[in-house]
Amino acid sequence: NEAELITRYRDMSIQPEIDMAIRHIVNEAIVVEENQSSMSLVLDNLDYSEDVKDAIRQEYDNVMNLLNFNNEGQDIFRRWYIDGRLFYHILIDNKNPREG
Repeated sequence: NEAELITRYRDMSIQPEIDMAIRHIVNEAIVVEENQSSMSLVLDNLDYSEDVKDAIRQEYDNVMNLLNFNNEGQDIFRRWYIDGRLFYHILIDNKNPREG
């Protein structure tokens, strides 16, 4: 089942050779540079107005900030790469849903 597979993958990732290979993959996938975002959103081929594209960019930036992706991006990618999935629990204040 899936839980056993994830446990198996995690056990394998502890092995030094596999850990080094995973580190190389993560370092190639997520490049960290000072004063630059690790990832960007390209909406050039999206057939929507600039207002919609701006709203998408703002929400993308919001999610990236919530994830602290510039600092935690490599760890997030590593967890996803080993487990094959990531789960996040989203809590919303019913009294003020726009603020989360």
